[in-house]
Amino acid sequence: MSKFSDKLPEFGWKVKLNHVFHEKRDQNLRPKLKQIPAVLPLAFRYLWYVIHSVRDGRRPLMDYTKMLTGKQIYGAPIGGIGGGTIGRGFKGEFCRFQMRPGMYEYHTVAANQFIVTIHNSEGKMIYQKVLSPYNKPNHGLSSWNWNFNGSHAQYCALYPRAWTIYEIPEHKIRLICRQISPVIPHNYKDSCIPGAAFIWTIENNSDSLKYVGITMTFKNGTGGKEDKGGGCWSEMFSHDIDGQTVSGVQIHQTVNKMPCTYAVAAKHKDGVKVTHMPQFDPSGKGKELWEDLSKDGELDSPSASSVHKTRTGEQLACAVSVKLSLQGGRTGQAELALVWDMPNIHFSGKSKKYRRKYLNMRDSRTMALKHLNKHSSWESQARYPSNQPHLHTESPAHYRSNQPYLLTESLAHYPFNQPHLHTESPAHYPFNQPHLLGESPAHYPFNQPHLHTESLI
Repeated sequence: MSKFSDKLPEFGWKVKLNHVFHEKRDQNLRPKLKQIPAVLPLAFRYLWYVIHSVRDGRRPLMDYTKMLTGKQIYGAPIGGIGGGTIGRGFKGEFCRFQMRPGMYEYHTVAANQFIVTIHNSEGKMIYQKVLSPYNKPNHGLSSWNWNFNGSHAQYCALYPRAWTIYEIPEHKIRLICRQISPVIPHNYKDSCIPGAAFIWTIENNSDSLKYVGITMTFKNGTGGKEDKGGGCWSEMFSHDIDGQTVSGVQIHQTVNKMPCTYAVAAKHKDGVKVTHMPQFDPSGKGKELWEDLSKDGELDSPSASSVHKTRTGEQLACAVSVKLSLQGGRTGQAELALVWDMPNIHFSGKSKKYRRKYLNMRDSRTMALKHLNKHSSWESQARYPSNQPHLHTESPAHYRSNQPYLLTESLAHYPFNQPHLHTESPAHYPFNQPHLLGESPAHYPFNQPHLHTESLI
């Protein structure tokens, strides 16, 4: 491994990207005839609940008429506490969007990806691939090279972090992506920031110079029909505080009829070149972006962003790329971040609007800069503290669990306008369970088969 903090932890759910679960589960069960009389009163109560929910403009939380079949794909999600989450699959998927508290959208978005591009010392492109083991999607992005060999990649989840290691043996390149969400014990100011940092460590284990680029692509919306509603637009940005600079692309849109801005950003530092593509069509072939990267591993950043808004039926995606020059036997690091700014929300009843706690950070640009500047500090705080003997048990390792994702992926909402919640003291935090915030020594509980379902909770 590299000198950066990329060594896989002792505990964690570890699996190859070509892993297939052998358990086949179906929660869509039907009562037997002799059981029907006993469940009729419950059925009438449920019908009454559904009628009242629909009448009040609310979506039933328990919708047994549109049951979803469980998918065994989920890994550690991204996002802080009370600001919404975006699920990640262990194969690299961006899936299961929870932008509004308690409402989940089970879409896997093919356009949300990482791409690796490798050029040799002569500037010739020798490798370019989407870092996903999936085949080419049926609709869109047909010009991209998919189907990364899953046996050459390993995933490990130890919430609030996750690692994915990609081996490219034909070019002796190893890529290590470290995903970090701000879920930190006793630090609720930072823990409410919605987003995650993706720290890429690139090892050139060959004996020759290589130019290696990592590109993050992300589209508007959550993968549903609303994504094609129109009125979405993007812009490039650059943000500097105290000599630290990040740049990237913002996507402005509405999600569930509430204003929302996505920001994909990269940190500027010596040896890392950052380039952008503010807009491309995720429903098209993706040829322009693919050929742009293949030329020199960079994107042709325009001098100004287009303010063209999408029309009904159109979608929009952006890309941010980082490129490193690595001599043989050398290691480099690049830092990317994804944040979302959805400051004002309402629940399905729409009776009251709430402002989210992170509003004191102004906008998505500031949040992206904070992710890229503070992820090392967050990691050190999120690690298991060895000086707490009450957490050392005699239980076998596989019994230990670390489940703070139950806070981030649940109905949790951290409001801005309730002063009694604005405190750094865990004693006043409404959940009052600081042991859930990363202090447990053990792994993300994917060794429990009953959790291999559509929902983690």
